[in-house]
Amino acid sequence: MTKNLMFTESSLFDGLKYGVFSGATFPLMEEKKQLVLDVNPRLRKTDIKYFMESAFSIRVRKVNTHRRSMNRTGRGFLGGRWNTYKRVLVTLSPERWTRPLVD
Repeated sequence: MTKNLMFTESSLFDGLKYGVFSGATFPLMEEKKQLVLDVNPRLRKTDIKYFMESAFSIRVRKVNTHRRSMNRTGRGFLGGRWNTYKRVLVTLSPERWTRPLVD
């Protein structure tokens, strides 16, 4: 089955910036089985879901995204902006693994 992806699989790895691990995200991982990631703002939900399922062999129930507000650097008229990412909450399905971990 072909997917209508905006990016190639190699560029999807580049789009995944890093995982977010803090005191607020650990209860999400343990109780609700959710992963929190920061990704490239141009990635769509379907791209993220396909990437997570194919690269990590997990089943994804739902993908929630939101864009973080712009952070300003400096003051005044010519103040710049930090690079922002899209924050993603990936909810795993109860049958998480599509294939066994040990053959």
